[in-house]
Amino acid sequence: MKRQLSPNVWRWVRGLLKGAQLGRDVRRFAKGRKELDLARLRFLVAEGLATAEPDAGPPAGRTEPAEFRAKYALTALGTAAAEFGEYVRPGLPTCPSTSC
Repeated sequence: MKRQLSPNVWRWVRGLLKGAQLGRDVRRFAKGRKELDLARLRFLVAEGLATAEPDAGPPAGRTEPAEFRAKYALTALGTAAAEFGEYVRPGLPTCPSTSC
């Protein structure tokens, strides 16, 4: 089943298309204060559109959450979603017609 990305999520996916980035750097795609907690990145990882490579530990003198230190990169599914704005979620049946 094809799932369409909302414009807000699509902006995050298009931003990650340029290459793997740290969570603290990806926050610049946030439109408002509600998006600064990186919930959109957790959604992208849960859907299989992005992967998170955890960091070894915080730098000296900094106490930031692990999500901000992780490096995020798009998967092949995420790259296709960035291109077309929709993706086929793995594990769900695909529908050959519009009757689904």
